[in-house]
Amino acid sequence: NRMIYCYQFKDKSVYIGLTYKESKRKNEHLNEKKGPVAKYIKKTNLVPEYKKYSVGSDKSWRVETSAVTKVSRPVV
Repeated sequence: NRMIYCYQFKDKSVYIGLTYKESKRKNEHLNEKKGPVAKYIKKTNLVPEYKKYSVGSDKSWRVETSAVTKVSRPVV
């Protein structure tokens, strides 16, 4: 099953993603300096809160899309 995950920052910026492999994606976001989450951490010195949501693969795309539309400040 796929899962939705997000990194929420105290300044209300959020990165939302969809993955099959949680540990691989967490490593990529936090340890590979070219990704948007790592760049935002470096730029702001803010440490994000990590949240995950397990959903069936048939619902995950709809859940991710819904979450993205509710975000006030996406991390780009």
